[in-house]
Amino acid sequence: MKSILLKSRVFIIIAICILFVSCENNRVVTNYSNFPVQVDMAKFLQSNPTLDFCYMPVEILSFDSLLVILELKDVNASFRIYRKDSYNLVSSFVKRGNGPNEYLAPAYPKMDHPHNMLWFLDLPKATLFGFTIKDIINSNSEVTPKKSIKIDRQLLPFWDYHVMQDTSILLPTSVDNSIFTLIGAEGQVIKTYGRADEKSYNLSNPQINYFYSKTFSVSDSLGEIVCFYKYSDKQIKYSLNSNKIELFFGKYFKERTPILLNTGGIDITYLSFSRVKRYGKYLYSVYDGMEIKGKGKERSSTVLVFDWNVKPIAVLSFPNSIIDFTIDEKKVYLLTADLENPLQVYSFDTSVFKE
Repeated sequence: MKSILLKSRVFIIIAICILFVSCENNRVVTNYSNFPVQVDMAKFLQSNPTLDFCYMPVEILSFDSLLVILELKDVNASFRIYRKDSYNLVSSFVKRGNGPNEYLAPAYPKMDHPHNMLWFLDLPKATLFGFTIKDIINSNSEVTPKKSIKIDRQLLPFWDYHVMQDTSILLPTSVDNSIFTLIGAEGQVIKTYGRADEKSYNLSNPQINYFYSKTFSVSDSLGEIVCFYKYSDKQIKYSLNSNKIELFFGKYFKERTPILLNTGGIDITYLSFSRVKRYGKYLYSVYDGMEIKGKGKERSSTVLVFDWNVKPIAVLSFPNSIIDFTIDEKKVYLLTADLENPLQVYSFDTSVFKE
């Protein structure tokens, strides 16, 4: 009997060791720093079109023949939709306020191309709202959301999210040290993915989510996610199928300790990547790569380009600082801090990456 128990214990220990080793083998660490191609985008500037009724644009999206712009100054219509060919205004909607069909702080819009929908997060209401493009065009300011998803505040804050093919929502935050959380139509947690293995520093969950803020892109066909950290030169590639995690670090990466403010917030001292954009087989992200302790943030004029395997491809250098940008098959649409001419349009072809 003792022999059987001893053999069982040995078997369990061996199994645990094998499991531990296999999990560790799923992690691959790679350092990146050199980008083989440098592109001066000033050479490709095409135009500075004037946008009617657009006073303080902060985010821009591309959807087929349309540009969707979030603007802050007009409380009666936060979103503007323009035609790409003429830059004529097609529609405007989303009134800010606390009344019926009003929103406190619409932000972080995302295009859901498979379902022809536009989503945004109202952070004070902790709710994601989704509208069909057809309803927006037909109803303008009277449009009502097709979907709304209440978010558990422990999963806040986040600055990026992904609408899956079944309209569940993938978030880059969690309540259990996972890397991602999948939520359903009622905001319920369906599944979590990956272990972050990041220090908690005795922070609350919202503080952790803020300190480790991430922006990411999903390949539904590959079942893979690539995410970029906002406040650290670090990236993760994660497989939804195998749970394999690959870690990537830039040349300025170092472990940073959060500094708590009296307000309960976190004092951010370093800026890295802003929201990642995917077009075709490449990933694009505005890159700051700067210490900001003791000085104001200066907006970057640099976009870094990676392939899906997080291999450095190119540096795109623009003549003006970047608020936001979007890409289609022929052009880059760039929002700058110039309030007189906030939109710049550049010709664009990925063949420049092969120089």
